[in-house]
Amino acid sequence: MNKVSIIIPTFNQDAYISKCISSALSQNYQNLEVILSDDCSSDLTKSIASKFTANKKFKYFRNSSNLGRLGNYRKSLNEYAKGVYILNLDADDWLTDRNYISKAVSILDKDPSIGFVTATNDVYQEENNLLLRKRNCSNKLFIYEGKDYLVRHCKKELVFSHLSSLYRKKDGLKYSFYNIDSPWSDAISFFRLALNSKVAYLDKSIGVWRVHNENASSLSSDTRSPKLFFADLAHLYGKCNFFSYELINTYKLEAVKSFFNGSLRYLRVKRAISMIIFLLVYETVFFRRNILRIIMYILKLIVMWAQKD
Repeated sequence: MNKVSIIIPTFNQDAYISKCISSALSQNYQNLEVILSDDCSSDLTKSIASKFTANKKFKYFRNSSNLGRLGNYRKSLNEYAKGVYILNLDADDWLTDRNYISKAVSILDKDPSIGFVTATNDVYQEENNLLLRKRNCSNKLFIYEGKDYLVRHCKKELVFSHLSSLYRKKDGLKYSFYNIDSPWSDAISFFRLALNSKVAYLDKSIGVWRVHNENASSLSSDTRSPKLFFADLAHLYGKCNFFSYELINTYKLEAVKSFFNGSLRYLRVKRAISMIIFLLVYETVFFRRNILRIIMYILKLIVMWAQKD
């Protein structure tokens, strides 16, 4: 039985960690370790963690210095976790299906071509004290080619759930998980893996994502529109030499819109221009369409640039 590490990175989240830790320890998978990676919290995190130390599955680590959200992710994955399989559970979220890890492990054990197993989740809106349950789940398992999974995600047929995504540690290291400085680094990491593997999707809600004013995306200094997520992905494919005409063709319009809507405000002019040139060449050589539309975006960029100066 392969060991599973549930990693819980945290920083000053003493109001949430007890529920999160308890939900992880409630999993019925036996060969399990639950790791709380404390990024130098100044609240009651350490005191709360001490209440769980009697459980042999629980391990508490405190970083010697504050590494930041992504740094804490990387350190816990690279150094603290000893499992063959990894699940990252943010400290403000929690699991609801006690059997999920067992199900996900059995899927990965049976098929090495599957890069990760993922599911869906409910959403808890803290401000309104409202739990939005995922409706009409079929409870069925679907196996997708990774590129098909990404296209389905882009079309909003599937929603990525970080708290449900179980993967092999060796793949997390191979594909440098959490090394992209973006609020969506988690999704980008898994999408990078998906470009080289199959994805198992369980159409069932297995946990709860808590939405509140202190979510990582809210606290991040990167306040770009979420549409720029697609631009990050398009940039990632080229940077990592992962290229698919189908994927680029699917993402490109969102990427272009995103660049023009926000990239200049974040000093990404060179990146935006390089993407524009690529898209023009790509459209001309392969599809011979949307040229006028992209030219209009270029004109809009010039106007924005002039107004900015």
